[in-house]
Amino acid sequence: MSIRLRIRGAASLFTLWALMVACGGEAPVEDPSPTPQPAPPQLPVIEPKLSVIQAKIFDKGCGFSQCHGTGQSLEALDLSTGKSYAALINTLSQNRAARSEGLKLVVPGKPEESFLVQKLRLPLDEKYGVVMPRGTEGAKQNELDAIVEWIRLGALND
Repeated sequence: MSIRLRIRGAASLFTLWALMVACGGEAPVEDPSPTPQPAPPQLPVIEPKLSVIQAKIFDKGCGFSQCHGTGQSLEALDLSTGKSYAALINTLSQNRAARSEGLKLVVPGKPEESFLVQKLRLPLDEKYGVVMPRGTEGAKQNELDAIVEWIRLGALND
């Protein structure tokens, strides 16, 4: 065997070896299904009763003295314990645009006609001011669900 044949054979073997190494056998296969992300924490269900809404929503996020509590409350709306029902039910909004349109804060049985519901969710027409609670993107979904359902069920003083 001549030296040329040996060099060619060696070169061919080297090329074959290089191709095999480059291919590495099987390439890693990407999993076509995305890795499942953990579900966001589930918000607790709030019972659609005024007493529960009062304790879990109004008292904690609305009925402060500087917001909608006793004393100098915004839009003269007092959402403090014992006063929220009378302040909300079939009461015209103090918001200038809403009042001119005859919008009531809570219309029992009709959440879609209740200005309170509009104020708690986005998008809110800018003529009605800012979404509540102030400085947020609206009520949390579980809070909104409880209020909407309470109104739908007749907005009872329970």
